[in-house]
Amino acid sequence: MEIDYNFKNKEILVLGSLGFIGKNLIERLSGEGAKVTGIGRDTSPPINLRYNYIAHDFSVNPLVELKQKKFEYVINCLGKIDHEEYLLNGRNIISNNLISSFNIIDSLNLKSLKKIIHIGSSDEYEDSSGPISESMLLSAETSYSFAKISATYFFKMLFHQLNLPVVILRPFIVYGPGQKGNRLVPYVIKNCLNDKVFNLTEGNQLRDFLFIDDFIDVVITSLNLKSSLNGEIFNIATGVPTSVKTVVQMIQDKINKGTPKFGNHPNPKKENQTLFADNSKAFNLIGWKYKTDLESGLDTTIKSYMNEK
Repeated sequence: MEIDYNFKNKEILVLGSLGFIGKNLIERLSGEGAKVTGIGRDTSPPINLRYNYIAHDFSVNPLVELKQKKFEYVINCLGKIDHEEYLLNGRNIISNNLISSFNIIDSLNLKSLKKIIHIGSSDEYEDSSGPISESMLLSAETSYSFAKISATYFFKMLFHQLNLPVVILRPFIVYGPGQKGNRLVPYVIKNCLNDKVFNLTEGNQLRDFLFIDDFIDVVITSLNLKSSLNGEIFNIATGVPTSVKTVVQMIQDKINKGTPKFGNHPNPKKENQTLFADNSKAFNLIGWKYKTDLESGLDTTIKSYMNEK
């Protein structure tokens, strides 16, 4: 897939700019000469940011002064993966992943928009024994999945009512350099590098692991999609199922340190056991296919964490 950027001097807004996906997007877009504004909740961001940063929490209220800006492209990476039960933290999870979407739309000058990309989640789908297509049933098993599903329907509603130029991307497991340590791949890498004993589930869950650079490619490409694809949902994944245990063992073998203890951690409640994608729609309509296999992606990621030590 040849990526045609053409974003030099274009006004682009990235929501969730300090997160894993947001940071990588901004680095790529800034390198292409785009005029990037990033918004995040952190009121004390790193001091070396090379873009216009605004601190705001959209889960609380809109940012009405944004209406004065005429952004042509908006990428919504806001939200935080959190599978806690509703009575523990559900209201915050729903605010972060759904209410924020309402407030984003209330903040934007919609007339200037050429494209808005909403980042959904594979957790919107119900458990399936085979590859998951975009037409398969959704399942609100957790507060997080409920919020992500509802946000998807919200943006779809705006497409139908207002002809909002939105494209919804559903990534599966995105990993790579710079990801926070509470996610599976960095958690395992860091424990192995430090030669720790660490607890895991049995590791029988099947997941679809996608390298961050491949995901950034398709997000940026989607900004230029023709208007006939507005309102569409695309699975973004490799389509290759790999067990959690296999990924852990691959990392351990590469580092040759660390002791994973499988079965010492319970599976999260309501967790899907099998999540891997049918990615044919993205290939056929966007022309996107992943480039980085799991071996290469893990090698690059491990090297990045070794360089941090």
